[in-house]
Amino acid sequence: MSVRRAYGTNEERSASPLVSSMIDRVRFENFKSLANVALDLGRFTALVGANGCGKSSVLQGLHLLSQTGLKQPTDLDEGLGRFASIYGGPRAPHRLIYRGDAGNMALAMRSSDGDELRLTIRVTDEAAGNPSQSVFDVVVDA
Repeated sequence: MSVRRAYGTNEERSASPLVSSMIDRVRFENFKSLANVALDLGRFTALVGANGCGKSSVLQGLHLLSQTGLKQPTDLDEGLGRFASIYGGPRAPHRLIYRGDAGNMALAMRSSDGDELRLTIRVTDEAAGNPSQSVFDVVVDA
């Protein structure tokens, strides 16, 4: 997979007072088909590559990161709360982790103003070996 950026550099973006903060870097570890991938993003970024190389996985990871930061009316109030709402059903961690193994999966992003978010999800052997189980821990570094 290759990433193509357009419309300037970080220096050009920060010089304009009209441009708000945006995500300028994402990182995925053991997420779907992405074993360890970091991408620098511009105002316009095109993901180009062969079928099955991870373009859709990058977009799904960005979507999950965005949901992590937005409170939803369907969020649960007990246990893992909103993470149980976000990472349930077809988005259960044992379905998202690279090769379906137990271990840590991480999604991270950095905004152009320097804020960072790293979400680490530990999938246990119980969840990896039993698709009906969803046993996981969540660590958020902000």
